[in-house]
Amino acid sequence: MFTKSRIALGIVAALLVALLAAACTAAPAASPSPVPTQPSGEGTPQVNPSPTPQPMEREEVAAPIESVDVVRLPGGGYSLKIVSGLPSGCAAFKDAVLVRDGDTLNVSVINTMPVGVVACTMIYGYHETDIALDGLTPGGKYTVAVNGSVTNAFTVLNDERPMTIGVSPVWSAEVRHADGAYTLVVVSTLPLGSSCSKVNGFDIVSRYNNRFEVNVTHYRIDESKMDGPVACTADLPIVSTEIPLGSGLNAGEHYDVAVNGQPTNSFLARDPNGPAMTIAEAPIERIDIVRSEMFADEYYANVTYRQPRGSSCSDFNGYDVSRESGDTIQVTVTNLEAADPNAACTRDLPVGQVKVPLGRGFESGHTYQVVVNGVSESFTAQ
Repeated sequence: MFTKSRIALGIVAALLVALLAAACTAAPAASPSPVPTQPSGEGTPQVNPSPTPQPMEREEVAAPIESVDVVRLPGGGYSLKIVSGLPSGCAAFKDAVLVRDGDTLNVSVINTMPVGVVACTMIYGYHETDIALDGLTPGGKYTVAVNGSVTNAFTVLNDERPMTIGVSPVWSAEVRHADGAYTLVVVSTLPLGSSCSKVNGFDIVSRYNNRFEVNVTHYRIDESKMDGPVACTADLPIVSTEIPLGSGLNAGEHYDVAVNGQPTNSFLARDPNGPAMTIAEAPIERIDIVRSEMFADEYYANVTYRQPRGSSCSDFNGYDVSRESGDTIQVTVTNLEAADPNAACTRDLPVGQVKVPLGRGFESGHTYQVVVNGVSESFTAQ
């Protein structure tokens, strides 16, 4: 038995060896795929190139405007200096185009931005543009609008005497509302009289964070360039300047106004779809004069007021500050009240308080009077 088994196992082993040899002969090993090469004599082997990246698609957008200045050049011409914003690393300045429409100078400042969702660095940049203003009429009055918003108004000087631009003494400033738009009316004077000073215009220096900063300016004799003293008339003309603050303000939010560096107004933007409202002076309960913690010559009036028609028919509007007289500051605190005298109103009669900035430049040791809606309070500057 043992010998027969060994013979059988030997036969099986021989058969397995034969089968393996046949398999190896029938299936030769696969060779690697050949690399494409140039035809003979045309250089080294060439690999298929990667696709060329396509340029990013961009679209035109209105640039944010930081400042617009009307500059009078030494030779008597004028130019616009515009500082526009580049809100991110993806923004690029494209162009600034001036289109004249009569006495209005319309300027479009354009950036480009990538189309779609693109990761951009959060770096805010600036671009400065100078635009020459040619063909202006001496004595003509011009308005500048940049990207749809009025920014400046100026008068082309036609006086042969050397003159410079100065900020005008402001008597009063009032914000008016009509047809959804707001207008600032500034009453100022020509401090050297009509013979030595001329009307110029205004600059809306900034519209940022619910705050308008406005400069009202005039031309005045540049005495440093005259041969001797100049005799000026003492008529001190009064000038009324209307400055459009625009429309589309955020309803229900308060906006502050400063003219020539001094706070002058605060007002509530109305809901254009809301009920008709009128402005009414608020009854005054108390006035407290406080000194600023930041500037020694700056003061505020903490004014406590009432809303006599109840919270359902009235809302706090704001204030107007006037320093027509150096020693007296006139303040008007107002409510917005339902225009319908027969409206059903709640009887809660709210009491509120507002901090009214009186400005800076108060002389130490001098006594001043603050009059709020006919109620007076005095203080001595420290």
